[in-house]
Amino acid sequence: MTAIWPAEGIQQFFPLLVYPGRVRVSVPTPRVADKAGYARLVHTLPANLEPGLSREQSDGYQQSQPLWSDPLGDAHLIRLSDKVPKGALKAIWNHTVKGEKWDQREEIRQPHQIGKEPLLHAPELLERFQEAIQAEPGLTPHIGPEHKWSSEAQDYQRFGFWKRAGQWLNGLPDFPMPTLGASKLLVALAFGCTARFTTTGQEEALQARLLEYKDRSVGVEDMFRESYRLNEGDLYRTLLTAENILAHDPFDPRRSEQPLQKKLQYIRNDQPQVGDNFGAWYHLFGVATYGLMRPDWMAQSAQKIESVASYFTEGPDRQEDLINRLGADLGSGLKKLVA
Repeated sequence: MTAIWPAEGIQQFFPLLVYPGRVRVSVPTPRVADKAGYARLVHTLPANLEPGLSREQSDGYQQSQPLWSDPLGDAHLIRLSDKVPKGALKAIWNHTVKGEKWDQREEIRQPHQIGKEPLLHAPELLERFQEAIQAEPGLTPHIGPEHKWSSEAQDYQRFGFWKRAGQWLNGLPDFPMPTLGASKLLVALAFGCTARFTTTGQEEALQARLLEYKDRSVGVEDMFRESYRLNEGDLYRTLLTAENILAHDPFDPRRSEQPLQKKLQYIRNDQPQVGDNFGAWYHLFGVATYGLMRPDWMAQSAQKIESVASYFTEGPDRQEDLINRLGADLGSGLKKLVA
């Protein structure tokens, strides 16, 4: 989804492109440093995005409580983004020159036939979502405030790329990643780390509820319903909470064996059912979250670019394409419920 960042930058100049029905809340946050101090903080943070490393083995940052404006977390996220150019070049070199597979997880996945048709359809799922909403008459569905860059991070990023590029020439460890006006939500989704930088405070409660289900019994509508109740009708937090527990440690090579994964229904159309169900679930709710908070054209563009990027990094996967499209449609459909 990183390639859609320039389109997000357009919103800085055309505010009306942002969905007008969203609840807007200003969260005051004390500034942690002046501009020079914040820049020094970003540059000195450790960062490692190598696959297979846990949070503790990387930079170790984890929000301890929900923060809709988080200067320290933003600094860590910016540093993580700086690892992308070098990591991408390394992956391309290893694949094209050394012949390594893009996705090393394929080594522990059985061969399977990827279906050409979707297993799930947006109209039916949206109908079930609406039933879940109607079953809670005491809750009013609404779209709450989005996690955004802190004022410190915004100041840093305005001309930060060019400053950091110059500093890289003078010995800065990593060539900086241009954000091009991308939102914090998109950056966190693109890197699969919303669970670290955009928490809602309901992740543990949601996971606990779902772990009480029988194995392979949790459907997409069940995930939505349980999260909707916990988040008291806030559709943004409903989808994001689900995304956060689904994308927990996405670089884990044995991620499909995590306890929660055993509870989830298989939502891909594969034979046999041994494909990347972990990726299917967190892609679905991640794209749905983005689709809820952005205009339809932007969400559809993002899911298409994500599918193209996945083609070059992981190989063709028709089911992933369909899941991404389904997520965009679900986010758009939910947005219309409160328009």
